[in-house]
Order: sequence, then structure tokens, then C-alpha cells
Amino acid sequence: MKYFRALLLTLAVLSFAIVAAADSIPDIHIVFDPGPTNVNPTNIYQQGSAVSVSWISCGETGIPGSLSGETACLAMNNLTGSSISALDLSFEVPAGSPLVGQTVNCNNTDSFLTSNDCSAAGTLMAGQVVDITFSGGNPIPNDMDFFIGADAAGFNGPGDFPPVTVTADPTPEAGTLLLFATGLGVLGLGWWHKSSSTLA
Repeated sequence: MKYFRALLLTLAVLSFAIVAAADSIPDIHIVFDPGPTNVNPTNIYQQGSAVSVSWISCGETGIPGSLSGETACLAMNNLTGSSISALDLSFEVPAGSPLVGQTVNCNNTDSFLTSNDCSAAGTLMAGQVVDITFSGGNPIPNDMDFFIGADAAGFNGPGDFPPVTVTADPTPEAGTLLLFATGLGVLGLGWWHKSSSTLA
């Protein structure tokens, strides 16, 4: 009887751990993966402007193998003339969609745009506009293809996902940063000169 209680207690703890782990599994999974391809990507020509991107099958030739397990993919190419330091994705959760009640989890497969704010979306509600930003790590160089794969409970293919807009944010060039720093220096010098004139 003593061993039976110990076994029963162990099974109870184990079943609780399994249920707790199942509750922590994300509903929507987004993977970001830059790389070369021969798929026909959506070209991003201008930074700071929202571009509509269509979901495609992750099984298409040219989609990186790291995304093969995802339900739908976005394929894009940076043709802005400079590096992209941040990428913003935006979509609206349709009423009656399986997305309602799900959460968003993101990860990355390489050194490009390694940070994200996916968890900030919380539990999705109908009509909610979800904005996700990928940033940090290496910027996406000009003329590089990049991909996003997504998977969600209740979704069977690309047509199940809502329309997405993507906005690329530029990497400030060294000349821009120098000009900005010079402007701040001139403003600081003017403020210092004005405050020292007032004291005299």
C-alpha cells in the first residue's frame, strides 16, 4: 500500500506537469529566416511604407528547409537600397477566426533580426490589430531574400491566415548618425551659450 501511494503521488505530479507544459505551448508560432531563394518573393522597395504580403505554402521550392514544418510562409526581398534594421508585421484578427483566444510566440533561426515583441500581443481577440516587430542582431542586407513561417492551431494552409502588411525600417547610415550627433552638439552648445549669458 505504501508503494501504491508513492506511485499514485508520482503519477499525479507527472500528469500535472504534462498539463502545465501543454498549456504553455504557443498557439501561433512564427519563425524568421533570411536566406537565398528561387521563389518569387514580394519585393520591399521603400522603407517606412507598409507593403501587403501574401501567404504561400512553405512547401514551395526555394523556401528554406527550416520552415518546412510551418503551415504558411511569407517570402520577401529587400530591394530598398540599404539594410533593414527592423521589420514590422501587422494583421487584424478576423471575427470567428481560430486565431481568437490564441497567443503569439516567435523565434529565429539565424543571426538576422534576432529580437521580437511577439508576446506583447497577449491573448488575441476578434478585431484586434496585432503588430509584431523583429529587430536586433544583424540587419537584413540590400538584395537579400527573407522569410517568415507561421503555424496556428486550426489552420490548414496559407488561405487560412489573415492578410499581413510588412513595414521595413532602415538602418541609419553612419553619415546620418554623424549629422544627427552634430545637430545635437550645436543645440547643446547654443543652450550652454544662452545659459552662460543669462548668468553673467
